[in-house]
Amino acid sequence: MKSIKTERLMLRPWLESDLLDMYEYTKDRRVTMASSAKPHESIEEAKKLLDMIIKREGWYESGESRAIVLKSENKVVGGISIAPYKPKDSPAHLVEKILGFEINPAYWGQGLAPEAAQALIKDEFEQGSADKLWLGHFNFNVKSKQVITKLGFKYAVTKPANRPFYKGQKIELVGYTLTKEEWQDISSGES
Repeated sequence: MKSIKTERLMLRPWLESDLLDMYEYTKDRRVTMASSAKPHESIEEAKKLLDMIIKREGWYESGESRAIVLKSENKVVGGISIAPYKPKDSPAHLVEKILGFEINPAYWGQGLAPEAAQALIKDEFEQGSADKLWLGHFNFNVKSKQVITKLGFKYAVTKPANRPFYKGQKIELVGYTLTKEEWQDISSGES
């Protein structure tokens, strides 16, 4: 997996040395509630997740996860992942993927999530790795909705989440899509 650079960020493979930076935000409930995970209660829990990502186990087996590094501080401020995704009613010929990201709350409001996502989206479409991308948020997550729509994704579906939320709460998942053609229109300023 290659690294991707933006003006302020480096999206690169995770390293074992990223553990403390990862734990700094994965112990924060505001971050983990977006993925229905429980906050990490110890550095050991964060290490298990980091090991899974580095070894490409579980969900990470078929996808790619990169650390989002703020170059000015040489600090991991979040993570961004992309993986194959195929809804039941999707045409067989379309290559679809799902994107996800999280940012350390200490760095919220600086436009880092859109910057990282735009770079990964550009790479996916320019390399021909995907025809269509999916991105979603839980119905209560207004901040993610703002980022998703800012990126040009269009509403596609709302459905019950396929797993209980942290502490058993039931929620809905709101999904959005962006096709390569839509991205090209946005990139060329036609949209």
